[in-house]
Amino acid sequence: MDRETFATNKIWNVDSTIHNTYADSCKLDTMVQFNNSTMQNFMDGEHSDVLFKMSWTLTPAASCIIDSILPWEPGTLLELAKYGNKALPDFWQNAQSRGDRMGNILIIDNFLESELMEVVLEMNNIS
Repeated sequence: MDRETFATNKIWNVDSTIHNTYADSCKLDTMVQFNNSTMQNFMDGEHSDVLFKMSWTLTPAASCIIDSILPWEPGTLLELAKYGNKALPDFWQNAQSRGDRMGNILIIDNFLESELMEVVLEMNNIS
């Protein structure tokens, strides 16, 4: 196969294999609202020709970095992840009660200090 033929053949029959989403916020309520909307898009069949990725990640912005000097605010990315990860099981329970799914791929920060596996196993009916 020559280079031109190789370049025009795709492993997947689409321009992208993953629809990437993330809330781009350090605020939990903003991320939850964004992911509820994202989940609804998935349930409505948007981007059904690709894998749908949901990010359960809080992203530090300038305002969060400034707020991090306050002792009650997360001061590091790991603290931000720990704060966000605590809310994942409740988010999943609410989604499940509506009959929703969270997409094909779920990513989080600092999975070692999370209940990710419990949620993933439950999502896939594995006990």
